[in-house]
Amino acid sequence: MELPSAKHCLHCIFMVSWIVLFIRTASTDNDTENQDPFQAYGVLMTVILILFRLLTLLAFPQTLLNFVSLLLFDTFKGKVQLKVAPQSAPFFAVRVVTRGLYPNLVEKTVRQNQETFLQVGCEDFAIEVVTDIPLKLPIYESSQRIREIVVPNDYQTSTGALNKSRALQYCWEDTINLMDDQEWILHLDEETLVTPDSVKGFLNFIHENKYSIGQGMITYAHQQAEHKDLWSNIQTRICTVADSFRVAEDLGKIRGQFNLFSKGIFGIKGSYVVTKVGCERLVNFDNGYNGSLAEDAYFALKAIGNVQFFKKIRQTLFTFKLLSFFLRKLKILNFF
Repeated sequence: MELPSAKHCLHCIFMVSWIVLFIRTASTDNDTENQDPFQAYGVLMTVILILFRLLTLLAFPQTLLNFVSLLLFDTFKGKVQLKVAPQSAPFFAVRVVTRGLYPNLVEKTVRQNQETFLQVGCEDFAIEVVTDIPLKLPIYESSQRIREIVVPNDYQTSTGALNKSRALQYCWEDTINLMDDQEWILHLDEETLVTPDSVKGFLNFIHENKYSIGQGMITYAHQQAEHKDLWSNIQTRICTVADSFRVAEDLGKIRGQFNLFSKGIFGIKGSYVVTKVGCERLVNFDNGYNGSLAEDAYFALKAIGNVQFFKKIRQTLFTFKLLSFFLRKLKILNFF
């Protein structure tokens, strides 16, 4: 059994100490503690207040899994060691879905990701850019590995899927799909940048071929944001801190559900997801309006009833993120 790292032990001590300190210092003094709420607020209002308090318990399963996973699984592991020669890995496609509003961003991330895959030694792969608006990026002329798939404006799925679900489902049309069931798809957002370690973790995952769905971790602001003014840099840093909650979820409940249950019982995230072609074709994204609101979570929950192949993937990916108010930042994705 592999011993936890010293950093992980310190992390566990700090986290438990922080929780204990919070509980010990939380105020319990309340002048109305012995007051009858039914007399003070009336029956109806008291029932409503009790129901509101009970609603907070809905998050308890996720919170508990988050806490247990952060304690059980070491976050501070070393570099990834390849278990297979990259040249012998099965064919895979990197599928990037975009509306086509930021062609310069797509160009930059696609170019850098291709260079990283080649740097690690990958040979048998392609990059698919699925877009609503034709991009016609300059990199298309210099690389035969990159394929642009433009979703027609009048395209409709059988259930009326929308947005990203619609675009992903279009890729499974007979005239569009070029992949066999034993090949693999790596889903990335348009801002995602892979790292050599993330590519190695991904290659190890598809080489083991034990599971058909894998999920990686996302972290943020790994590289210097490209802002010229101070205020934009400050905004980016603030947003990075705000996104730390999502990192904790990845290291906690997302990793825990795969390690402990091998199922996406709390859903998955739409970027840095690895799927086997046969699995994704079976589960598919044609799930109507409701299944389009959070297509990644819906896909995971639907897959539980169809397939048995969830697995965490250990390693590291990167990402650029354009915020709604036009801030650019970086995300890093890690396969666990």
